Amino acid sequence: MIFAGTPISIPDVIKEYVEILPFLWNQRNAFLNSERLTLRDLIDHDERIAANTDGLVLAGLDAEPLLIAALNDSDADAVVSSAFVMLCSEQPQWIELLFEALNKMQGPSLEGLSLALCMAPIKQIQPDLYKILESSSFAAVSTTCLALSFHGAEISWNVISRLLNGEEPAIRQKAWESLAYIGSKKPAGCDDKALNFYLKKAIASETPEVKKAAVEAAIWTRQSWLLDYWRKAAQSVELPDFYSLEQLAILATDKDFSLIKSLINNRLTAPQKYRIAGIYGNPLLMDEILSGMRNDDPLSASAAGAAFYKITGINVESGVRVPVLQPGQAEPDEFEKEFLDEVTLPDPDLAEKKWENIAGDFSQGTRFCRGMAVNPDMPPDTFDKFDLTSRREAYIRAYFNRIWSGEKSFLERLQ
Repeated sequence: MIFAGTPISIPDVIKEYVEILPFLWNQRNAFLNSERLTLRDLIDHDERIAANTDGLVLAGLDAEPLLIAALNDSDADAVVSSAFVMLCSEQPQWIELLFEALNKMQGPSLEGLSLALCMAPIKQIQPDLYKILESSSFAAVSTTCLALSFHGAEISWNVISRLLNGEEPAIRQKAWESLAYIGSKKPAGCDDKALNFYLKKAIASETPEVKKAAVEAAIWTRQSWLLDYWRKAAQSVELPDFYSLEQLAILATDKDFSLIKSLINNRLTAPQKYRIAGIYGNPLLMDEILSGMRNDDPLSASAAGAAFYKITGINVESGVRVPVLQPGQAEPDEFEKEFLDEVTLPDPDLAEKKWENIAGDFSQGTRFCRGMAVNPDMPPDTFDKFDLTSRREAYIRAYFNRIWSGEKSFLERLQ
């Protein structure tokens, strides 16, 4: 992009970098939740983000008009792209723009800036970020609190508790997300009794997104009551939300087999039950998974095929793709049918044949992922061989069981 020996940059290339970065950031979120891509794929993708970012940092003021336009966009991906470049550049006038934006942004734009503050280096501006924690703007305080927590900076319980009492769900959500990043260190001056009260209240009665954030905070602060709480809830008349059941399947031990099997056989419906079977990873659930591949519902059959792959590491897709309606999606008209999501159906005959040949290899373990036995004493760096979703699940389990002492941000930061 830069001609050697000259200060001249190429406008069209600058424009291309600015236009492609939002797509790369959007794609990165999908990568982190992928059940097929691995850490190597994420590293390659992050190198693309770094290369495009470096090009714009080198372009400097030549890129400023396009970067400012992106920063003022209402799209979160455009904002994170621009803000990340500005933070990496450390140019004073750009940092000043970001602080101005932080105090007035809201909605998706603020989410984009929040992500940029988490992903970019902020050591140089950390003192100024701490000053914002004293602001009267809940949005600015919660965004700043999240960024500082992500980077391992100390946050006081006073700040967290103030946000937990915020009126807007988005504010309370960021408070819980901050606690998850702080992890077992706990906020300075943390009141454990108050924390438990807030957690149990949020898990029981909050909005779905806030509840999800509270569940993650409970995991990453290693709440000793959590697993038994879910075990009891999973046997109650009204099941907990599905995200909590997924976390139960991640953390469940061998002694929970009967509970998980009961959920799959008697309480959950397809496709959710196949998702739980795959997460739990016990090969004794394979009969249910194999029969699920013959389900007339494409979403359910596909989910059963995904569970088979998650446990065995063997792809049994048939190559046949069919359009599907997502749960709750209205019946489409003829035009909308052209844009429906598609899933690939598994080949149940192939799966049964493969399982017949390899079942003996799975007789000595109780949890498998991609054909590997997942033992309690498994070295955490082995998890990097898994797909990115299974890798995250394995690290969560190792962390909760005090086998791995890392931080949640380790699983999300740029590679």
